[in-house]
Amino acid sequence: MSVRNHSDKNRLFAFIIYYLIWLILIAAALYPDKRWWAFSVYAYVDEFSRYLILTIAGIVPIILFFFKSKIDIKTDDIKSSSSKYFIGSLFILFSSVVLFIIFRAQAFYLGDGYTLLSTLASDNPIIKQREIGESIIHLWVRDIFGSGETAALLSYQSISITAGATLLLFFIIFSRRVFNSLFSRLVFVLILATGGYSLLWFGYVENYSLFVFSVGIYSFVGYLAVTEKISHYWIIIPLILAIIMHVMGVTLIPSAFYILLTRPGPKKLLSHISKLVKSIVGLIVLVILLIPFIYVYNDSYFFKLALVPIFENRFTVDGYTLFSFAHLLDVLNIIVLLVPILIISIIFLIINKDKVFPLSIRAWYLIILSTSCCLAVFLFDPKIGMPRDWDLFSFAGVPLMLLSSLFLFSLLKKNIIPRSVLILAVSLNLIFLIPRIQTQTTYDLAFEQFRQYISWEPLKSRSSMTMVVDHYNKKGDSTQAFIEIEKWRENYPEWQQNRIAMKMTNDGYVNDAINIYKDIIRTNPVYAAAYCNLGLSYMKQKNLDSAGLYLEIAEGMNPYNHRVLANLGMYHFYKENYSKAEMLFERVLSRDSLISTAIIGLLNVYKMINEREKYYEYLTRVVWYKEAPLEYSMEMGEYYLSLGNFNDAARVFNDAIKNKGLDSLYIKSLKTKYPQLKIE
Repeated sequence: MSVRNHSDKNRLFAFIIYYLIWLILIAAALYPDKRWWAFSVYAYVDEFSRYLILTIAGIVPIILFFFKSKIDIKTDDIKSSSSKYFIGSLFILFSSVVLFIIFRAQAFYLGDGYTLLSTLASDNPIIKQREIGESIIHLWVRDIFGSGETAALLSYQSISITAGATLLLFFIIFSRRVFNSLFSRLVFVLILATGGYSLLWFGYVENYSLFVFSVGIYSFVGYLAVTEKISHYWIIIPLILAIIMHVMGVTLIPSAFYILLTRPGPKKLLSHISKLVKSIVGLIVLVILLIPFIYVYNDSYFFKLALVPIFENRFTVDGYTLFSFAHLLDVLNIIVLLVPILIISIIFLIINKDKVFPLSIRAWYLIILSTSCCLAVFLFDPKIGMPRDWDLFSFAGVPLMLLSSLFLFSLLKKNIIPRSVLILAVSLNLIFLIPRIQTQTTYDLAFEQFRQYISWEPLKSRSSMTMVVDHYNKKGDSTQAFIEIEKWRENYPEWQQNRIAMKMTNDGYVNDAINIYKDIIRTNPVYAAAYCNLGLSYMKQKNLDSAGLYLEIAEGMNPYNHRVLANLGMYHFYKENYSKAEMLFERVLSRDSLISTAIIGLLNVYKMINEREKYYEYLTRVVWYKEAPLEYSMEMGEYYLSLGNFNDAARVFNDAIKNKGLDSLYIKSLKTKYPQLKIE
């Protein structure tokens, strides 16, 4: 078969694949309740937009077919195309930024949008250690705009749009370094710019914009390094940046090692080592890496609960395990959503495998990078369901899109596919991206999508009730808001059970409360409040081992909850692990300096370790709490008397008389001993 005929045949394959996907999108829009959420994106746009976009998308292959002679004709690489590329890329960059701004999100139901806005707008925003870099930058930018929810929203939107525009600029620079022809440069930029992760650039509210941006920079720098266009050591900078932005940046480390091993020195050394020795060394390295993994997995409930279990265990929700149908389908959905052109790439790889030459170093780099990122998507648990957690996992989309697109361009270079296939790839990306953009700009449509997504993960979405109620209250439909609350209470009886058990604990019926908490956990294995309260109940019984177990589980499920951390600190205090208790109490107070449990906890810690100065520093704060024991007031008052500070002593004793029932005989003895003490 001639090269021309082979190219025509592959064009036909591409058109068939495209139309099959097009038909699936139409069908999926009619059945959004099915778990093919990557394809049901048109279920959440208005009918006019749905039919308009799909009609235009359906016409694209026809246009490409009729103009194939003009589109597919190849021109030589022309040096003068640089000026045209500059103008074309500038137009793409400028128009993209305009689109980012005009079509920025107006509804924030995906991810934890509304929760994050509220948190960033508060006086004590949470700085999450796992995403410390991005959290701090959002806080800095918020302070530039002022305070409150408006400043918080502007912080997210400005960072989102800026990250998208800057990454697009890197796409443009990278494309110029890799390709020579004007067509390849511009189409390559368009393919990368229209990937599913691009929704993050439309004013999206989440702490992942800069992380995905940094993964994109890493991907490009690594590719230029393995092609020896820049020094291999440049890869260290974007690697560190990605890890600072989010701890999941560690998934880039295997590819970074590979880049450093492709340097001339290590490469030459490795060429003299047999495959057997390489295999043994690789196995040793794998074992070395597994040791800290196993240690952390067994030591940290947060890490253990962050992974999808291989088999069902006590924390499994709705049978969602690593190889369950729901999880495998979710992973397939997220990959299609992020990299629609991967479908075409895989099929072309299968039908042209005999024409694909041995893999180059740069191909292996992209394969290692994409594989490690996709493994993270496969292994880590989507806490609120993958359709809503797509934003975290979108970091895998950039290297996978880079790999897919460069593979298609390699086929173009070998005359295996024509240019029209690459234009079709851009169209395929767009028909998945455009409806998602529109949904996020329309409040009611975004809410409809949100309701569908939470229906697939009812237990994981328990806390979403507040957003549902807020939606109807904003619309002025208080009746429906009340109905939703009642429906929520009916669907989640463990909420009321938890309240009943808390009252029983306070009333002294601890054993009965423990049984209720255990029933709650059997029904809802990810209800952090039940684990925390169960731990407190065991602490009341002085059963510290059981108390510690359940409090650590609660902390693993909700590591930024003040109440959980403070109670875990009390557990370590009772275990006489004072340094750990001090650390936990200080962590609580660093987030909210008014948490009384943590302040009282630190007071007790400093008393036990005989830190008198710190002890009295905290005693001066605790003594004014109504819930603080009377003996604290007596001790503080007597401390002031020992210093000759009669005014402050009188103030403390007067408060104790009024609010804590200080004994009159004790007051009389004080007046006798200290006549200058003015007590009412």
